[in-house]
Amino acid sequence: MERDPVNSLLPELAAWAEKQEQPVHGNSHDAEILLRLLFEHVGLADLAELRPADLDELLLELFPVKVAVEPDEDLAEVIATLRELLSFAGDTGRIAREQLDGLRQKVDEIEPRFAETVMHPANWGGARALEEALLAEGVDPTDEAAVARWVDEAAESLAEAQPYDLREELGLPDRLPPLRLPSDEELAAAARQSPLLDRARRLALRTVACPVNAGELGAGDAVDVAGELGFPVPDAVEGMADIPELAKLWEWAAELEFIGPGTEVVEFGPTIEDWPDGDDEAVLDVWADALGLLLEEIFQDECSDLDLDDVAFYAMVSLFLVRSEGVPVAELRDVIREIAVDETTSDGAWDSWVQRCGDPAERLLATLVDLGATQVDQGVARLTPLGQYTFGGALTDGGVEVPLLPPVEEMSAFDLVDFAKGATDEELAAETEAWFAVRGAAAGTNDLLTAAAEAEAEDRMIAVAIAAPLAETATQRWRQALDEPMLRPYAKVTLRQLDPSEELESTVTDAARLLTDMLAAALDSVDPEELPELLTETVPAGQEPTIFEEMWRLDHPAVRDVLMLIGEQHPDKKIAKAARKTSFKITPAE
Repeated sequence: MERDPVNSLLPELAAWAEKQEQPVHGNSHDAEILLRLLFEHVGLADLAELRPADLDELLLELFPVKVAVEPDEDLAEVIATLRELLSFAGDTGRIAREQLDGLRQKVDEIEPRFAETVMHPANWGGARALEEALLAEGVDPTDEAAVARWVDEAAESLAEAQPYDLREELGLPDRLPPLRLPSDEELAAAARQSPLLDRARRLALRTVACPVNAGELGAGDAVDVAGELGFPVPDAVEGMADIPELAKLWEWAAELEFIGPGTEVVEFGPTIEDWPDGDDEAVLDVWADALGLLLEEIFQDECSDLDLDDVAFYAMVSLFLVRSEGVPVAELRDVIREIAVDETTSDGAWDSWVQRCGDPAERLLATLVDLGATQVDQGVARLTPLGQYTFGGALTDGGVEVPLLPPVEEMSAFDLVDFAKGATDEELAAETEAWFAVRGAAAGTNDLLTAAAEAEAEDRMIAVAIAAPLAETATQRWRQALDEPMLRPYAKVTLRQLDPSEELESTVTDAARLLTDMLAAALDSVDPEELPELLTETVPAGQEPTIFEEMWRLDHPAVRDVLMLIGEQHPDKKIAKAARKTSFKITPAE
């Protein structure tokens, strides 16, 4: 495999920066961006090929359209980083002295124009790149209609070329925490209790051999069947459409094949053989088909003037992600409204829909409760175990792994930690108690701390939190953890809680490791406004540069990402700059 020239240079650049007597300006993040632009877009094979004209292309053409920058970003650091790159190339013999002088002179010429060029509106959002793409396709960028057609055709081609990716569409990770579910036998027993499917079966049994016209029951049979099923019947009925509840059940029963395709009289469909007396697998398949059908068609009726095609599915995702904790009905209503109402939809359209068709959240939940997929208690909606099992299978089919938690006797420490990420406090407490009961406090603590030492930051913090309450019965293992760098700060905290008189003073290294773990566990979710508070939990005010200097020396896989996070998002410019400069010293992982 061909070696990446950027990843080959960055470690050497970091080593060079560490040896300089004077502080090195710039940062490793900008250095990587500049090098990738030079090698991958300017087309250099080696820094020795760099010429002044390449710097014009790099800074005034490529950087403005290829790199997203914030309005208040300090672009002087980009220029400072480039100057350091040139010094590095000169000191290491990659660029001759005469060549270096010419390049530095070119940087001096470009610098006054650089920030203005980058921040010019014409370069925001890749506008220049789009214009070039349009011209290459023979489309006039000033012809709005032609541009619109080109965009539509490009989007259609992209959709045809790429299969639907459920994971990407919903912004979900590759893997979700495991589920603890009842046995298939218990799930099938719950499925057989579905009121909605029971009505579909009763409808088929009651109407078999009844005459049909254009696929519907006659008015007389419709009135009789509706009365037997408990549906309200108006005074005047000319057809099934006058009894909406019956018409909808009829449609679903046909699609689920409780009713067959008879053209003159009602016939049984094949599902009638599996429901409810089929084996567990067949029953669960029928129930899963019903859930899929309801999510697809719950809002496809006369109240379809709002775009509600996807809201049922997204609502199920919201319910699934919180598991047993549930979602307040009011919050679910807001989720549905946010999806259905966009900049092209007026509030009046939403209010009109609700007035005519009812609250969509309550309508959806009522149907899901009727099927047996959800339950609503004191204003909070939750998926039933059957709903979790079936929708988890649908997510897995869509590319998101949703594992099942193994029996407690087979669970590893990593399984327990993984389960904690999606469990309520009560569920985790029950699993933890059962897990320790099987292994004993000492062996269980050893498994958890061994896993913690090997794990990523988030898993380490969870494993330590699970093990800590039983520390008194496994003190020896916690003392051993004092000799393990990844666990040492956690062990000191835990042992001091057991015996406050113990002399286990925290060090700067301990604080650096705790901060690195804490931010590494939240890299994708930390709020920039909360970042200062997170730092003050472990770093005394004014000591940030000292901690950063200690952090970069840690053997921690996420430390560079953490320093770059602080450097990019901390609102205090001095603290952010100190983090960026420290990140410059770290060799990025290949």
